[in-house]
Amino acid sequence: MFGTNPLRRVVVGAGDELDVQAVFGTIQGEGPLAGSPSVFVRLWGCNLRCHFCDTDFESSTWRPSLDELFARIKAQDVCADLIVLTGGEPLRQPIGKFIERALDSSWRVQIETAGTVWPESMYSDSVQRRLHEGSLVLVCSPKTGRVHAQIERWCRHFKYITCAADDGPITAVRESTQTRGLRAKLYVPFNDATIWLQPRMDYTPTGAVDTVATEANTQQAVRLCMRYGYRLSLQTHKLLGVE
Repeated sequence: MFGTNPLRRVVVGAGDELDVQAVFGTIQGEGPLAGSPSVFVRLWGCNLRCHFCDTDFESSTWRPSLDELFARIKAQDVCADLIVLTGGEPLRQPIGKFIERALDSSWRVQIETAGTVWPESMYSDSVQRRLHEGSLVLVCSPKTGRVHAQIERWCRHFKYITCAADDGPITAVRESTQTRGLRAKLYVPFNDATIWLQPRMDYTPTGAVDTVATEANTQQAVRLCMRYGYRLSLQTHKLLGVE
């Protein structure tokens, strides 16, 4: 969306229906579960505007019931036990019922989030127990200086999008995610979380991948990982040419 998306509010409701952008089988390309066959459920809308975001999460009008959504998940041609909830911002919607049903059906669930919101449905005893057990995994990519207290409590994987201008640890001032050209500090975890650096993919004004800038971002991410002991997260799915 490249920072052009509307800022969507947190949705309040029972979670019997969800606004869904897309469902597709793929290989998880990023973070701690990279390489895992999975079914992605991309939810619609986001409460932030990241100027580098290249994902479409605003073009769908599909609002399925949970029965319809799970039927679509099971129809995917992939041998997987992992559902990845992504967006947009998946925690913007009341996803607790969906998560409980998925976990009760022997799926593992990973949530990819910027970490700024936390719906009421995520406070249920079942969801909190699964977070403690580890069958529900949070991966937070901080885009702002603060995250929700429940992200601080439960998240053990933090992924930072890195560009060539970022020259220092994650505690340093970095390029702002919300305003191109500005510098800002992003949230830094206080627990024993694993830190991932993911090189930013840049684009030319015509919409083509800027291979020179993207390679510079990648090499800087490599240098920072080697210097500070972070882990490198490449967008393996893009290298493979899958969604």
